[in-house]
Amino acid sequence: MNTSYRFEVDYDTDAGVWYVADSTLPGLVTEAATLDDLVAKLKVVVPDLLEAIAECAGEPDGSASVPLEVIFHTRTLGGSAAA
Repeated sequence: MNTSYRFEVDYDTDAGVWYVADSTLPGLVTEAATLDDLVAKLKVVVPDLLEAIAECAGEPDGSASVPLEVIFHTRTLGGSAAA
């Protein structure tokens, strides 16, 4: 079975890191300094987590390629610039 997993990521301005705020993969907690680093980290961490879950459940290793959907949020202030 080839399931796609969705990850909503956000930026923590206090800590200065991108982190997984919500995910369709239970148990995933990770962060990185940049959005690119977080996506690269997800490409490694997600298959490892899936393998561990399958191993605990006594299922065969499903370490094939896993489709990832990463959604990120940004915030900014709008308004007129001072003249």
